[in-house]
Amino acid sequence: MTELCSERISIPRAHWALAGEITYDINAAADRAALLIAPHPFMGGRMDNPVLLRIAEALAAAGVVVLRFDYRGVGDSGGPPVNIEASMQAFWKTGRAPEDPDLIDDARAAFDWLRTTTGHAPVTAVGYSFGAWAATSLPLPSLERLILIAPTITRHDYPELAGGTPPTLVVHGEGDFATPCQAMAAWMSRAHSNVRMITFPRADHFFRAQEADVANACASFLHQQEAVA
Repeated sequence: MTELCSERISIPRAHWALAGEITYDINAAADRAALLIAPHPFMGGRMDNPVLLRIAEALAAAGVVVLRFDYRGVGDSGGPPVNIEASMQAFWKTGRAPEDPDLIDDARAAFDWLRTTTGHAPVTAVGYSFGAWAATSLPLPSLERLILIAPTITRHDYPELAGGTPPTLVVHGEGDFATPCQAMAAWMSRAHSNVRMITFPRADHFFRAQEADVANACASFLHQQEAVA
């Protein structure tokens, strides 16, 4: 019987900590893990994002220990002060902010915490929007699987998903303002054969009212990969 439990946790940094939450089935073995990485904070990126919440529930119900976290300065996470006005101006002008490398570092810290806490269980990284870029910045050989939701390939320097990439699922909304279909098709045409994409015809970047469908696609991908293995 599935019985989901969520616990608030802290991920220590040098002089402060990131706030996070793990979700898991108390009746399942903690032998698989997933790290969920939120969109950019300037786009409302928090660990309680509706898409991430539904994915956390779906994966935990499948027996996966799921970690979500808030970037520095978001929610209950600590961190150094930021010049919000200047950073937001840069973000809306270029799609990037000066603090982006620090946010990537937060994702890596969360990844390390999850691996250590679960006894180095195999980890699937699930990144949404900016979080997808952060996911590709993790040590890919250390990942069991990779799920990229609405990846911002026209705004950030994504790697080519070539040989050495773990089995990967790309989730794309046909009406995504951040990544037009042509750009996505060109990127996918160069991807390795173990990378596949699901397109939601009526979705944009936010997948409103389709959160459960995205979550089910992620859970199905993990289940299919287990069957192959």
